[in-house]
Amino acid sequence: MYEIKFIKGDDHVVEYEVTGFGEIEKAYLTVKCVERIARIKKNINNGIKISENIIRVSFTPEDTNDIPWYLEMVYDLEIISEGKKRTIIKDKFTLEEDITTPEDEGDA
Repeated sequence: MYEIKFIKGDDHVVEYEVTGFGEIEKAYLTVKCVERIARIKKNINNGIKISENIIRVSFTPEDTNDIPWYLEMVYDLEIISEGKKRTIIKDKFTLEEDITTPEDEGDA
């Protein structure tokens, strides 16, 4: 339903419409593998922007370069609004195999 899925090493953006929580003071998105090791951490100072009731999370190639594409991962999006912490989304995080790798991008 809210699975994040894109190709390893690509830029990618996901947006969530969030209503009914009041003003969002903080937001965190964390991606962990099965062993519960954090692989990606996003917050308002690093990849998350909030505009009115839209939370926009940006991923860069650097976020996924060191993560094997075949790892089973999950993520959640947590917000703090009106002093209360709420996990509003939790689902799978899937990287697909990158065929054209940075090594292939050199000019021949």
